[in-house]
Amino acid sequence: FEADKVGVFDPATDTFSTVGDTISGGQKYIGGVLLPSGKVAFVPFEADKVGIFDPATDTFSLVGAIISGDDKYACGVLLPNGKVVFVPRDADKVGIFDPTTDNTTLVGAINSGSNKYAGGVLLPSG
Repeated sequence: FEADKVGVFDPATDTFSTVGDTISGGQKYIGGVLLPSGKVAFVPFEADKVGIFDPATDTFSLVGAIISGDDKYACGVLLPNGKVVFVPRDADKVGIFDPTTDNTTLVGAINSGSNKYAGGVLLPSG
């Protein structure tokens, strides 16, 4: 959320470390989703782009087009097709992140206002 680097916990050694370059800004991301590739997609809160952490190289990068707004998404849910749904907190549309193209598509129309949703769950129907 306010950290300026990605934190990694190693359960084999019970150690915690920070890795990668400095990530600027405040209240950047609010959780992450493990992708089928082994990378992690960070859910944008105040950040303008999706963050991607690659644990194989300990690198963090920003991908996709700018997503405007504050307090955008509350969490992300991995879909069976490998895409990630960003659950709206204050955003007026659902975000669908495609890690194969690094693009986020905004879909649906949700009532305006703040603090809409705080979590998401994948249903058996996908």
